[in-house]
Amino acid sequence: MYVYYFNAISAVFYRLIFSGSKNTRRFVFVGCLQMFIILSIRADTFGSDARAYIRMYDITNMLSLRDILDNFSFFQTFPLPPNVESGYVLMNWICAKLGLSYHAYIMILAFIDCYCMYVFLREFSYSPLLGTLMFQTMTLSWVYLLRRTMAMNFVFLTFVALKKRQYIRSTILLIIAVTMHRIALMSVFYPLLSRIKITKKLFRKAFFVLLAFLIFLPAVMSLVSMILNALGKGGYMTSLLVVPGTLYARIILAAICFFGIYAFVDFKQFEMPENAKLGAAFFLYLPFLAISLIAPSAIAGAGMLLIIPIFVLMTNLIVKYKYRPITYTLYIVTFTLLAYWIYFHFEIELSHERIYMTVWD
Repeated sequence: MYVYYFNAISAVFYRLIFSGSKNTRRFVFVGCLQMFIILSIRADTFGSDARAYIRMYDITNMLSLRDILDNFSFFQTFPLPPNVESGYVLMNWICAKLGLSYHAYIMILAFIDCYCMYVFLREFSYSPLLGTLMFQTMTLSWVYLLRRTMAMNFVFLTFVALKKRQYIRSTILLIIAVTMHRIALMSVFYPLLSRIKITKKLFRKAFFVLLAFLIFLPAVMSLVSMILNALGKGGYMTSLLVVPGTLYARIILAAICFFGIYAFVDFKQFEMPENAKLGAAFFLYLPFLAISLIAPSAIAGAGMLLIIPIFVLMTNLIVKYKYRPITYTLYIVTFTLLAYWIYFHFEIELSHERIYMTVWD
């Protein structure tokens, strides 16, 4: 547990050393380098899915080049064991055939994680301290989800390419992301949304649409249940989940968040190219937030692709807020929420698991 608090505290310490706008890249680099070291020395068996990935690596090593070429698909699961996305199988196969151990493979993935985050924060974050803090705390909870994190990395690079108007490159990166994990398919709408101008009027409309969906969700679920029962497919309702208490809590939370943004955010900030692109990620996330209330298992993990861009957007808006006392207050609130997130996620949600393991444990 203490490694996560050390990560957060060291980020503040590094920022004091690398102060000033000229040292921003150095600060982000050092923060990502520390993350690379922490991820590289973690035990191979760390994480609930670790042993499955180890078996996957061993199975892939038994495949031939002909197996890879004959069965590779950009949008379908690899038909032979290990039966996951073809891009991830190919990455496993290349490293295994080079004679790399599984731990060496983990180190390569850790490098990709940290490099992609470095590039993303360098291009989009106005507050490298908050951005690096977010990376050093939030991502450790899902770093052992190797396929999803690889998809997320290439989605981040897609964001960067679109910002630079490198449309062919962004398309290629997005296709690679999909071959790592199919949840990256949710990002195919991002290039279109990134062209939309974000205004108060658009934001207000999005809020009322989402709020109406949440309010009428119980009625919608009852109608869906009736239709499925009439078709003899009532068993599908077992995969659908709406908890009344959670539903109303989310309605209240959504209302508070939207009101806070609507009341305090200067929407002229969305004219900045970085915030315009990140704002598109926010609007892309809304339908998946709504779907997650109906069928959370159907899009499990999809939100992690957009949580970090949305968080970076929030920090950008905080840093550029025109009333400095409120900015400092929001800084404190952000630090507090990150600390609470660490405690809640690792001490409560993952209390039954090992929080972190090194190769020497």
